[in-house]
Amino acid sequence: MKNEVQYIEDLRSGCPRAMGAIYAHYFEKVYGRCLSIAKNHADAYDCANDAILISFEKIDSFHGNASYATWLYAIASNYTLSFCKKASKSVEANENYTDVFEWPAEFDLVPIADVTELLIQILDAIPSKDRELLIEKYSNKKSIEELQLQFGLGASAIKMRLSRARQKAQDLYLTQLSFSA
Repeated sequence: MKNEVQYIEDLRSGCPRAMGAIYAHYFEKVYGRCLSIAKNHADAYDCANDAILISFEKIDSFHGNASYATWLYAIASNYTLSFCKKASKSVEANENYTDVFEWPAEFDLVPIADVTELLIQILDAIPSKDRELLIEKYSNKKSIEELQLQFGLGASAIKMRLSRARQKAQDLYLTQLSFSA
């Protein structure tokens, strides 16, 4: 994996490979953090995906005062806490809140070999309409309204297709990991 600064620059310029590399590198750690708060695998999975996507959408507000990993971890923690609160779920009363916001040392950037090539394969395996929708949303930072106009679909259809496209990419990624293990 390139260094974090280069991926952030690539992400800001709209490079889909940077999004894939960052997603692949951080997903498991973000998922683990979300799971420690949500205490539910399905909710943690959704929160982790949403947090990473929020970081892509809000990359222009990342000023580099801390590492991207720390910033992403804060987004994931805050998003999951908010999600649990909205879903009438609560963090257990005896939970130590300093643990909730503690940044683990293993969250530092660790190089991953050949992740870019793997992500290119995954993007190539996704149907072209799904790939185009993902790139327009997350690389070109288009809003749901802009995507509605571009693709001639309603908001709920766009959101569902985005969700399905993200799921296809995740499934392909996990399949590739299982073959390489």
